Amino acid sequence: MALRGDPDRKEWHVGLAIAKYTVYFYKGNESLRGETIETIKHAKTRDPDNLYISALYFIVLANVGKQKEETLREVHALTDHLNPGLDGLGEIIYFLRVHDSLDSALQVAEEIVRRYPSKSRAKKQLATCYKWKIFESRGNLDQELMRKGIGIYEEVISLYPYYLKEKTVLADIYAESGNLQKADQIYMELLSKTGDLGSETLQLLYHSYANYLYWKASIYYHKKAAEIPVESQERENSIRILRTIASRPTDPNCGEIRDFLSNLELN
Repeated sequence: MALRGDPDRKEWHVGLAIAKYTVYFYKGNESLRGETIETIKHAKTRDPDNLYISALYFIVLANVGKQKEETLREVHALTDHLNPGLDGLGEIIYFLRVHDSLDSALQVAEEIVRRYPSKSRAKKQLATCYKWKIFESRGNLDQELMRKGIGIYEEVISLYPYYLKEKTVLADIYAESGNLQKADQIYMELLSKTGDLGSETLQLLYHSYANYLYWKASIYYHKKAAEIPVESQERENSIRILRTIASRPTDPNCGEIRDFLSNLELN
């Protein structure tokens, strides 16, 4: 792989490191991972103030099992040196979410938004953290978590009105909160504009909507499974899921499912 330019400039080494990471490491070429790590390490040495490269270096170390407690401390320390451009923030949040904890990533994202309240990039990272936190907490959702997640996604969409993916995520969060009417509204609006979408974006929309419809349809089939009077693990799981939905006061199906479960117990 050749990269034209001046090898004496730090920018050349940074560009080479990013290119190797993208082409070799990220795409899973095991034989070149060691070489890629050394290239990124060298770029980090040549440009120690480049937080993007520093974060990338810690990610590749963790991916090959070389993460240490010291590495984790250094990643947290990077957040104190973020410049207003927030270069490297996405990589820092990714590292913390995957190699530390989602709560750690969420805490850092919230702090960065407090520090740079006008930065849309910070809010986008915070929204992503809330998305993972909400979907990780399925079946035991906190209404305050839902409120914050919906709020930050609404704000991000206002900043990035052409980002369809964020809109589908917001629709799915509304569905998780029990507000299927709002989720349906978002998807119907998106589906009414398919003629304006490129192929990849259209594919994303159809895939997301199919998953959403599957989730909605699952309630019907969990009820069908529970109605069959045969004791089994599958029946217990369906009843447990229905009870979880019925316990959500904001879910439009909760009353109907409560009645269904009451009748089931009587029979």
